[in-house]
Amino acid sequence: MPASSGYIVDFLLTTSNSQVMRYNPRIRHIYEADPVTSADFLRKFNHNVPRDVINELANNKYDIIIDPSLFDIPVHRLRLFRQIKSQISARV
Repeated sequence: MPASSGYIVDFLLTTSNSQVMRYNPRIRHIYEADPVTSADFLRKFNHNVPRDVINELANNKYDIIIDPSLFDIPVHRLRLFRQIKSQISARV
């Protein structure tokens, strides 16, 4: 179901926080990344998104990806955006 703005909204979340958004009627699909500690998430050079999820996200041909991170940008974030191949990536 598209949001009231006409956009189709998907989320990429970890399994521990995906349950909070699961029944939101404005979200089309929730993709799940592997669990990771906050310290590892920021320090590691590899992200925690499985290859099959990256392939699905890339096949969706997103126009926009928004990263609502409240913390520092992890080193692997830009690589993840490149792998998903969106037209625009933004951090808010």
